[in-house]
Amino acid sequence: MDTLTNGLITIINNEMRNKRECIISPASKLLGRVLRIMQLNGY
Repeated sequence: MDTLTNGLITIINNEMRNKRECIISPASKLLGRVLRIMQLNGY
């Protein structure tokens, strides 16, 4: 799987466990941009 997919799956898994924070590694510039856009849109 690619980095973007792994990052989004990590977020979903942590949401299901009611965790507010998680660490995503390895990270990429693309993943950072996607997460920033999600944050700006209230996700």
